[in-house]
Amino acid sequence: LEFQSFSSINMLDIFIDSTTKTYIADNNNIFNIDLAETYYTSGNEFTANFISNNNFGNMDGILNKDAEIGIISSLVLNESTNILYIADITNCTIRKINILDNTLETISGFIPTSLDNNPRNGTNTGNSYDTRFNTIKKILLINNNEFLLVLDSSTLNSRIVIIDLE
Repeated sequence: LEFQSFSSINMLDIFIDSTTKTYIADNNNIFNIDLAETYYTSGNEFTANFISNNNFGNMDGILNKDAEIGIISSLVLNESTNILYIADITNCTIRKINILDNTLETISGFIPTSLDNNPRNGTNTGNSYDTRFNTIKKILLINNNEFLLVLDSSTLNSRIVIIDLE
């Protein structure tokens, strides 16, 4: 077993699909490495292929164009739909990326318009889009990819939120 060193990135989460394609969250960027292929450069290091190399922020849109992403704490891929779900802890949101057309869309979360409207209160109001998250630690697909399980935690409030993806 050989380990690779990635000194220039800040790996926050990793997901490996059934074909050994590896998705890695690096702050507000996502890249992949295909472990089944031989993408070696000098020094026997893997070559990373950027899926997104975005500006830091919060805007839905096309990856590597107008989309903006905060720090990604977790990611998971629905292989049957080619949707990559990400937990954006900076913006307290759950977002989805269609990896076929590179679109980014917020599906759950709340963005404050001012400090008086702080999202870190851990309450649920209205539909899943209005859900207020604290600090999203992990997301998982469950029940044949019909639901997204969100582990949301802070020093004062920890909970599990289930989002219906249907």
